[in-house]
Amino acid sequence: MDAPTQLHPTSIHMAQELTKSSVAAPARNRILALPLELIFMISNQLPSHSHVALALAAKALFVTFYPTGKVPALGENLVQLLVLLERDDPTQIVCFDCHRLCAFNSRQAHMNCVEFARVKWQPVITDQRWRMTRRRCPKRCRVYSIGICKDNCNESKVHPLAWMPEIRWPVVTFAEAHLVMNRHRNGEPYGLPLDSLEYSFVFERFIDVYGCIYDTHFPLDRHPQGRQYLTRERRRTALKSPTLNTQISTLPWSFKHISKAKVIDNELYLARFHSVNSPPISRLGFCHVLDTLELPICRHGSSYCSIPAICPYRAHYWCISQLRSFRTGEKGHIKESRSCPTCFTDFSIVLQGNKLTGWNLELATYHRLGSCWTPDDPIWQDTIGEARYPVIGKPRLEGDHGDSNPGEVTSRWQQSSGEVLDQDAKWVTEIGALDQLLW
Repeated sequence: MDAPTQLHPTSIHMAQELTKSSVAAPARNRILALPLELIFMISNQLPSHSHVALALAAKALFVTFYPTGKVPALGENLVQLLVLLERDDPTQIVCFDCHRLCAFNSRQAHMNCVEFARVKWQPVITDQRWRMTRRRCPKRCRVYSIGICKDNCNESKVHPLAWMPEIRWPVVTFAEAHLVMNRHRNGEPYGLPLDSLEYSFVFERFIDVYGCIYDTHFPLDRHPQGRQYLTRERRRTALKSPTLNTQISTLPWSFKHISKAKVIDNELYLARFHSVNSPPISRLGFCHVLDTLELPICRHGSSYCSIPAICPYRAHYWCISQLRSFRTGEKGHIKESRSCPTCFTDFSIVLQGNKLTGWNLELATYHRLGSCWTPDDPIWQDTIGEARYPVIGKPRLEGDHGDSNPGEVTSRWQQSSGEVLDQDAKWVTEIGALDQLLW
């Protein structure tokens, strides 16, 4: 909303007073030292939220622009105004839920004034032969093949502005991303440091591969860090029935999950690295465990080796077809680089090994989250939005990624770190027929 070209009669008097007081204006209101005509010329070119911010710079300006003392409704531009005002006080932050300035509470965003979305989720559990997908609610009230637990034990609360590759993953909310970028734009003590989005988990797990895996892999902080040792009960069970299956359950799986954050060209980037090392185990056994891990790629893609029976909560629509080829034995090893056709995410996956020495999976994902100025940022909207559906076998539509080509997110990250680029990487964005089975 532009400023009025004609002033209210009372505003003319205030403008005269503004001109008289401009010479003796204090240092904090240096704008009053400008000629009155120049101030009006500037205000006429400003958007509505910037016009209000200019009026709030001095009482004389506010009375001149809004003689009734009432500011016109800003509508969607209210958030833009709050973001501008947020820069004046590092102890105040914008709540993107209630659209107010709220007190900054010890590294935690103000996120208690919104009704969280309730989403049902189901961990993937398969039988010993990995032929029939089964489900079990988190409280283990019953096991079932199809349907949702009637007690709603498997209901999770999800913030509507959260980026969640999977529901139980470390969630990055827009408020957190915005505060990190505030630190970058305005310096300390504004916002949050980059390391608030970083973590490193290295641990081992004993997994009953040939039984039902009830425990979910995430959240990661539930696992003790470092090396793990057999409990007396597990050791006693292995000694009572020294079969191959029980012996495998006594060998640890090692995991490594690392998250890093960077600001590149005034935009927030995240990189996540996952490493899975198995004991000597069959190909199907490794795929069985990999499905229960539910390693995320982005909101639109998954790392399943098989297709779950039902996916009531998932928004993604593609998975890595090579993993399913690996499960069926068509491929012995995997090395692939790929870009999501919907959001600004690149990933690379390497899977190698054999059943005698064990399998090793390395998954790296690179995410471009944008400037995180407001939730309406188009890059952020692509990140948290629903998947788009390209034609089978066709590449993504031109212009979907703006100025980002396949593999460019990874290239920018590696160049900023001084890493050597993989010249042999072939980036794929098209969605094949196998990848559409999750639609």
